[in-house]
Amino acid sequence: MCDFGFAHCSMNPADGCETNVAADADNCGACGMKCPVPANATAGCKTGMCGIGMCNANFADCDMNPANGCETNTATDANNCGGCKKACNFANGMGACLAGQCGLSMCNQGFTMCGQNPNATCVNLQSDAMNCGKCGNVCPVNLPACVFGACSAMCKLNFAPMATYATGAGPQVLSARDFNGDGKLDLAVADYGDQSVGVLLNQGPGTFAAKADYPVGGLPRGLAAGDFNGDGKPDIATTNIPVNGNGGNSVSVLLNLGAGTFGAKVDYAVGANPQSVAVGDLNGDGKRQQQHRRFPQSVHVSAPDRLVGALNRLVGALNRLVGASDRLVGASDRLAAGQARVSVNPPAPGGRSRSWSARARGRLALVVGSRSWSARARDRDRASIDR
Repeated sequence: MCDFGFAHCSMNPADGCETNVAADADNCGACGMKCPVPANATAGCKTGMCGIGMCNANFADCDMNPANGCETNTATDANNCGGCKKACNFANGMGACLAGQCGLSMCNQGFTMCGQNPNATCVNLQSDAMNCGKCGNVCPVNLPACVFGACSAMCKLNFAPMATYATGAGPQVLSARDFNGDGKLDLAVADYGDQSVGVLLNQGPGTFAAKADYPVGGLPRGLAAGDFNGDGKPDIATTNIPVNGNGGNSVSVLLNLGAGTFGAKVDYAVGANPQSVAVGDLNGDGKRQQQHRRFPQSVHVSAPDRLVGALNRLVGALNRLVGASDRLVGASDRLAAGQARVSVNPPAPGGRSRSWSARARGRLALVVGSRSWSARARDRDRASIDR
């Protein structure tokens, strides 16, 4: 009888119980039980059970699941670079793994890559005293602070120790707004790698809850907050670029549902590779729209009537002209008596003219295209424009 863990597999009496069935991959557990070869590895037998013998070069079994072999390429995986759980994390930027070594691949918006990999870092050239205005420009002792990219004698402020809060992968841009209406500023972060926005609610004083994630329509590069539906609560908009050529090229809008929570995204198509987004009332209707920037440098405005905004600016210019016009003020008495007619015709682009005309009842009429305004001479010192 063979000892425990051994067997007589050669069928040669001279060999005795020559086979260790507890460790032999060709006779694992019993004679003739050959272990299959796992992915990126050699076959192995441990305590009579088939498994991984040894991983091939640049591969590892990071999930500890023998069924899928050595699944992780440690030469290219930024989360397991050179070994399991060795993540390529860089402050204010995104890392990459090349030949098993971490390196900086890109910096977040507002930061610049300084130095060479593997020692490159992302710095703010506007405020970093070691890289003020450009990489490697160290501020001297007599000008120790970096202010807007220039060394300055401004005193440095003192802050409490840094507190760190987890975001999603590749945070790009941050916005601070009171999302839940408690009077404290909360944070919203565009997480590029997770295709989401993370919202961190302020728990006071200066501490934040764990992030809540909201998916968006691609890889978010820009983020802005504003009240888009007029309910008094700040909503969120992101610009999104495609994921491996799919999706993206859009603005995602997340409406605030109250208590700092947001509804599902609504996507609006824009031009290719939008990079940033700004919020403002672009057409003068009292509602906020989004404006985004993309490469090449062209601007798309989501306002339905850009002409209205242009006319509003024209009216403001005319209002200042009325207040400053000696001819209009000097003619106010004659206007009231119906004795004068005043006409001012400044040229307009395209050869068209804009005209004012005054009649006996003392009103000036302005007509531009299909829209009209009027100005009333109320006395010698005042005039007004009415739409």
